[in-house]
Amino acid sequence: MHISSFNARSLCNKLPELHHTLYYENLHVVAITETWLNSKTPDGLLDPNNKYHIFRCDRNERRGGGVCVLVNRDLCAINVNVSDAYTDVELLCIDIIGHNFKCRLITVYRSTDDAHQSEMQTKLLLQCVENLSCVSWPCFVMGDLNAPAINWSNLTVSPNCPDSYVLNFAINNGFTQMVTKPTRKSNILDLVLTNEPNTVFDITIDSPFGNSDHHCVNFTLAFEQVTSKAPTTTEYGSESIAGIKHYQWSNADFDGMSDYLSNYDWSNLFSTHLTVNSMWSAFSDVLHSAIDLYVPASNTITPQKRRMVCPKNCRKALARKRCLWRKHRADPGNSSLLQKYKVAEENCRHALREAEIKRERQIISNNNLGSFYKHVNSRLACRTGVGVLRKGDGTVAATDTSKAELLNNYFSSVCTKDDGSLPAFDKLAPENVAFSNVTFTPENVERVMRKLKKVLPVDQMDSLPFCL
Repeated sequence: MHISSFNARSLCNKLPELHHTLYYENLHVVAITETWLNSKTPDGLLDPNNKYHIFRCDRNERRGGGVCVLVNRDLCAINVNVSDAYTDVELLCIDIIGHNFKCRLITVYRSTDDAHQSEMQTKLLLQCVENLSCVSWPCFVMGDLNAPAINWSNLTVSPNCPDSYVLNFAINNGFTQMVTKPTRKSNILDLVLTNEPNTVFDITIDSPFGNSDHHCVNFTLAFEQVTSKAPTTTEYGSESIAGIKHYQWSNADFDGMSDYLSNYDWSNLFSTHLTVNSMWSAFSDVLHSAIDLYVPASNTITPQKRRMVCPKNCRKALARKRCLWRKHRADPGNSSLLQKYKVAEENCRHALREAEIKRERQIISNNNLGSFYKHVNSRLACRTGVGVLRKGDGTVAATDTSKAELLNNYFSSVCTKDDGSLPAFDKLAPENVAFSNVTFTPENVERVMRKLKKVLPVDQMDSLPFCL
């Protein structure tokens, strides 16, 4: 499970960088501190493709702060509620549940202002983290704790400093601090604490997110391999699925299809099917037969998953930024390297923003109103879905099927059972008014058919209105 943790210093002005991180970096969890978000920012702006579960702890009273955790929807994630006694604490606690593993991720931001750096506020924060970490499964505490006075290599701290409580918390609760290199200037501010150090490997310090003054901390947790869900299609890339028939409508024989449908014995079909459902089933079967006869089709033989490819100029700009960042990190006193890195950082931001603008202009130039509103609504929505549910025996329902069964069983248990008796209703219409039949004329049907959108179908169900 690949995780990235960083201090963003505002996400609102770095959305293209965030989208690149989410969709191109192959991450399962992204933990962000100093998001600077508030209740006016919808989740759709952060993840327009709805690829992640989004958990937020925003600071609404004043500007700054805030914590956000994005968990890939391939994983089952549960938000652990924090007691009301810790309303001033900025943290999120998430349980990740797999087939044969479970872990707890706690993302913390400890502000640099005097109130949050005080002894009382530091004790309150650590007490909350300690209560949340008292579980039997592996626990990982990450984020910006702003404790520069601690020397993590020899576990020492400056005397009479509130940072000493952070060190004592780690030692007393059996946590190991895994980050060994500075994350801001010469200080280790962004930490990864865990009570299972053998599960953490490949810890790397990467270039800052956007123009943030903190470096990114990337690491991997050694659990079971995370499997992907069924591939989907998005504006950032597409994935093809085996076994789906793809019709080549540009090569269809519409004249032959018209003759086939004109000569079909519709009277016999509708006279032998008496219910609405059976009529529709028989009617659609005839249309599908005509489509199979007169529209060429091809099947995907092997499953092929296309990775979302970042634009070439963006890849080059990111590589240039990382290269200069490594050189500047090795020689921090070189002002020439610093200036080159600042230029590369700005070029990288510009390239990512231009790529985002190019995608949006392409949507506009397609002149497809449905695609336009889908793009806009995806950024305005706050989709949460149905989270993991707990069954009566204490186990959890994590899959869509198990959650649907659990909800269906509950709703069935509280519903009134049908006793077979019909209630009496007074007739509202006059006695001489009766509803005898419904007539559909060819003109009415043709008028409705001409209003159907002539959009190229993507699957067999969508092919019926297009065929008509």
